[in-house]
This record gives sequence, C-alpha cells and structure tokens, in this order.
Amino acid sequence: MLFVRPNEKIMRKCRKYRGILVWEPFFLMHYISDKERKILFDALLPDVSTVFRPTALVRLLFARVAENFSFSSEKTVRGYKFYHVATPEKIINDLKHANEWVERTYNHERKSFDTRVKQDLAVALEWERFRLLLAPPERTTISQAFRIGKNIGHTTLMIVREILESGLGIRRGITVNFVSATKAYYPLYVTKDLQVFEVALKKDISRSYTNVIQRDKGLRSYFEKLFI
Repeated sequence: MLFVRPNEKIMRKCRKYRGILVWEPFFLMHYISDKERKILFDALLPDVSTVFRPTALVRLLFARVAENFSFSSEKTVRGYKFYHVATPEKIINDLKHANEWVERTYNHERKSFDTRVKQDLAVALEWERFRLLLAPPERTTISQAFRIGKNIGHTTLMIVREILESGLGIRRGITVNFVSATKAYYPLYVTKDLQVFEVALKKDISRSYTNVIQRDKGLRSYFEKLFI
C-alpha cells in the first residue's frame, strides 16, 4: 500500500480554509504499452457517481502520472481514508472501453471532427501544455468539456483521445501488457463548501474534482458527511 506525499507548502496554504484532508483511493497501475508506464487511477469517484457517465471516460479525468509524485508506505498527514470501490480488472476494462469509444466515435465523425479541431486551435494548444501531466487545464473551456455524459462534444473527444494516446500510451496497434497493480491513496484537501485541492499536485483549486463532486448529488452528500 502506498500514499502520495502532500506538498507541505500547499498543505499550509490549504489549512487556512476550514476543511479536511481526504485520502482518496487509487490504484497505481504498472504496464507496458509504447513504453513502461506507471499511472494512478481513482478507484472511487468514477464508480460511485450517478451523474457523470460513462465510467470509462470519467476514469480518464482522474488519471495522474506517478512520476510526478513521491510516495511513502504510510500516511504522512492525518486524514479521512475512503475505501477502494474499483478493482484493477475494472480499471483495465474501462481503459479498453474508452479506447473503443474513441475509435468508434472518431471514425464516425472524422470529417466534422477535423473541421472543429481547426476552429478550436486555441483550446488544442492549451491542452498541449498540460497533457503530459494528465492534469486538466483550468481554463473554463476545458473544464466545461469534461462534463462527461452531459455534453460529449468534439473538444471532449479530442481531449479523451489525447489522454489515451499521449498520456497513457493506449492506441490502435499497440499491445498493453499489465505488470502489476498496487493500492494507493491520493491526498485531497476538501473545504466545507466542497472546494477541492490536489495538495500533491498544485496550489490552485482542482476544477475537475470540485466540479464533479459539487454537481453530483450523491457525491456531494458523500463528502458533506465528513463535516457532520
């Protein structure tokens, strides 16, 4: 079992707000595709959300490259620990389904997709700056594109395809060999009004986590109970 270490400076900033540190359940997946990769996948939010669908695409939103973090074998900060819902097998299946969806949708709408991408060049360039971190850009245009299940548009398709191919190394013609899966926990600082900070990653509010938790009634209730 592994714990991602929070950034101490970010933690000090977050503690100015009334909130609680949550240890979000993840799996550290080690696999070989175009190269050897170690990726963290959220093993709770995509599985308990009743609003954001399909799960396979939501899973990608919360994928993080492991090399961007340091790890320890025990908690370095006290906090509430949620339980894992997803299994490694479920995560592997989600990646396969997401890739199949991208191939099917892109091939079906190739002409209109290519036209739309040219029109959305500014968005594409913004995404390029962030894609290797697998951390969604904080521009409003990007965060709106992640309303999976409500508005699967051309921009969303472009981003999902980019995550799979460039971020995860999953694309047509490449065999993925899974080596191992390790239970892990990822630190989130959640304020009383459900603003979420990824305290091992960045000092700004995480729009991906904040938007999904606040807009999903079930998830909102899940986290509000922490403050009762």
